Amino acid sequence: MTDISRTHLFASLTIAAAVFVSAPGVAKAPGTPPGDPCAKSNGNPCQGNNGNGGAPGNAGHAKPPTTPSIIARPNADRGAFIDQIGSGNRAAIEQTDAGHYARIDQNGANNRASSNQEGTGSHYVRASQRGTDNTFDLTQSGEASLVALTEQSGEGNRMHLRQLGGSEADGILAIQSGSSNLLDLTQNGGDNQAEIRQNGNANAALITQNGGNQLMLTQTGDNLAIAIDQPAGQALTITQGR
Repeated sequence: MTDISRTHLFASLTIAAAVFVSAPGVAKAPGTPPGDPCAKSNGNPCQGNNGNGGAPGNAGHAKPPTTPSIIARPNADRGAFIDQIGSGNRAAIEQTDAGHYARIDQNGANNRASSNQEGTGSHYVRASQRGTDNTFDLTQSGEASLVALTEQSGEGNRMHLRQLGGSEADGILAIQSGSSNLLDLTQNGGDNQAEIRQNGNANAALITQNGGNQLMLTQTGDNLAIAIDQPAGQALTITQGR
């Protein structure tokens, strides 16, 4: 929010009122601000002006529809890539179709990551881990495009993702930072979108999506936990802070 200074507000209003009274040809509709807003077609509902179609002047108009959040495949790349810096890191990628893409980047010590992509969909995963003793595993299976963009940093975080889509695309954007956080997410049935951000320590999110779901989950702080089982066609926004 923008803080608005209220210094000399009363004096400014007094001056504006004096100008309004003395100005000729002013709109006389009740509640109309100084000037002639109706002549400007700026959306004020006075003297037959029912507003324009935009957000600033929506009198007599329906609000614009909200566009669903879509986590889409960022490019058409294909192949399997692993980049590791540090000691004791392990990573594995399995793919069954030439259209799959997987990239795992790890920097630190004793991190574990695995990606298993099955089916004919143009699956895409980009996973990054930084720190120590973090664990990431992903399974993508189906004929639609399944997308997972993930990042973990800190110590002892765990992320378990399963995208078991049908004929419609699924998307995951997941970020965890801190230590000992847990994310366990399953997407069933297709057309699921999930954005999860956990900051802090020892937070846990156990989530199942069952088709046509939208989910945004933000947990900030320590020792926060939630379990969600979304029926098909539902949208949820959850924020926990401590």
